[in-house]
Formats: sequence, structure tokens, C-alpha cells
Amino acid sequence: MWKDILRDQLEVDEPVFWSCVQEGVQPPRGTPEIPARALPVALVSLLVSHVGLDEAEVAAMSKDEAIARLQRYWTEDTRTQTAKQVPGPPRRRDHNRALSHSGVPSGHPRMTETILVTGGTGVLGREAARRLLGPDREIRVLSRRDAPAGTPYAWRTGDLRTGEGIDAAVAGADVIVHCATTLGSKDVTATNTLIEAARRAGTPHLVYISIVGVDRIPFPYYRAKLAAEEAVIASGLPWTILRATQFHDLLRLLVDVQRRLPVLFRPAGFRFQPVDAGEVAQRLADLSLGEPAGRAPDFGGPEVRDFTDLARTRLRAANRRRPMIPVPVPGASGRGYRAGHHLTPNATGTITFEQYLAARGD
Repeated sequence: MWKDILRDQLEVDEPVFWSCVQEGVQPPRGTPEIPARALPVALVSLLVSHVGLDEAEVAAMSKDEAIARLQRYWTEDTRTQTAKQVPGPPRRRDHNRALSHSGVPSGHPRMTETILVTGGTGVLGREAARRLLGPDREIRVLSRRDAPAGTPYAWRTGDLRTGEGIDAAVAGADVIVHCATTLGSKDVTATNTLIEAARRAGTPHLVYISIVGVDRIPFPYYRAKLAAEEAVIASGLPWTILRATQFHDLLRLLVDVQRRLPVLFRPAGFRFQPVDAGEVAQRLADLSLGEPAGRAPDFGGPEVRDFTDLARTRLRAANRRRPMIPVPVPGASGRGYRAGHHLTPNATGTITFEQYLAARGD
């Protein structure tokens, strides 16, 4: 498979292609015999990232040597792998050694790291962007909204649903922290739009936030998140995926949306492991500043609690009382939740639901 990809990518004028690879830029438009798909990402993702060769070593190879080396990797170096195993993420290049996405020559260190946060105005994205601010670091926020006055971020306005403004947002980014969500099936389209723009821009480290249990509970939104995960893994980009349990904000919202009702409906037999969005954001920030980690360990809240208990805690904090009516949730999704497939033994978070509510003051 990889041999075929490489042969297809290298059906070009070799001197121009290898020169573009060494300079870290896309072949110029209109260059004879170079199709648009002949991008440096093909080399970076295959020979440098997967095989582990140095860029200078790869640049010195002929087409036949490059194809033969990749074929050896696929047929000999990976004989112990099975078809079901997910390949690890490509390695992130050292900015002091490799060429930057902005065209800084090798040997000249990057003075600024550029990190793009999608969904940067949402609950998680806002927290992640704030934690990433630092010296020698440009933090971009991608949002459909215009930049607010006095923002500390390099704001980018764009829409992942249509693709408008996405190429400009990812241009020159070293890391993309993908927090944006449509809360539905359009997450897959949005993620693919982002991946395609990232490939055109270079080989940024793509960090994706997902949910514990997306591979075990057939809830429609979970299916979309799982499909987006698979797109990230297959992207050819350096990648990290972090799955987290439900945020405290969601559990509070499930109670608050019923505040005008005389009763509170609760899903029968459901437990949750709520986690603080700020703690997940800090973990995302740490992962984005490190090497690509593939599937990072799941991030769960400190306690697994019945929804009834959590709802009563929220009602007490708001000085409200409501009788609770259990509602059976049918189907495979309901069974998955009752079985606890959305929970994790990794109780990494430390902030409890009570502490979260007390900090909010409502």
C-alpha cells in the first residue's frame, strides 16, 4: 500500500520535487509534470515519520531507492503487526533541525511556535487557549465569530462546515488543537476539512479531543466522534487523541434545562464520571506542547456517581427541590451507558462536582 502511494507521489520531475521537500514548501503552481498532490507531506508522513529516516538521508535517495526502502519497511520491519493494529503517529520534527512550515532554513531555530485552537470560544477550547498562552508562542483561535476587543489571541475567523477561512487559519501552524464540534454527524465533515487544509499547509501536530466510550456506545454523536478519530489516525499527520469523560458543565446542564418543570426526569441506571473542563484543557495543552502521543491515556473525573446523586447535588446548590422520575433508556446506547462503557479507571481529574459548583457560585 505505502509503496503504491509513494510511487504515485513521485511520478514527477525528481529534482524539483526533492528540492521542494528539502525547502519545506509546496511545489510551485504550474511546474511541468508535477501534479497538485505531490506535496512534501507525502515524504514527511511516509519515509521520515513512519520509517524514521532523516530528511537529509531521504533527500539523497533516488526514486527507486525511496520506493525500495519503504517496501522493506512495510514487508520486513512490520511483520509483527496485524491488519487491525493502528499505526503510531508520525514523529514531530525538531524545529532546530528540520525545516519549519514557514520556510526557515535548516539550522535556524524557530523563534515562535504557532498553535491553532479550533472551537476556541467553546467551554473546552477557551480553557485550552488560555493555558497555552506563553512567551515565544503564537496562539490562534479559530471561530465563526469576529474577534472580541482586546483579545490576546491571533484571531482567525473561519467555518469548518464550509471550509471558508480554514486554509488561512492553518497556514504556518505547528500544532492544531481540534476542540470544535457540531454536536452531531457534521463533526466528520468538519474534521476532514481541517485535515485537508492541514495537509496543504505542511505537517502540523493534530491534537483531537474525543469522548470515553465512543467505540463501545452506538450513540449517534459518539459514532461521529469515532469516525472523526479514524480520520485523524488515517490523515498521515502527526497526531494525538485524548478521550475524556463528561464535563461537569454537561451534568449541570442536564439538570438546569429542566428547572421550569415540576419534576426532574433522570435516566434510570445511569452513572457518570464528570470531569472539570479546565483540567482536561490543561492536559490538552501539555499534549500539544509535547511529541505526538497517538492514543493518550483516557482522562476521567475523580468520582463515579449515580445521576440521581449528581442531580440532587445540583438542586441543593441552586436551592431547589424536585421529585425525580426515572426514565428507562432503551436500545444499545442505553445498555452501553448502564454497563458503564463511558467510564474509565483513569480517574485523573481532581475537582469534584461539588467543588465545580462552589467555584461557579450558582
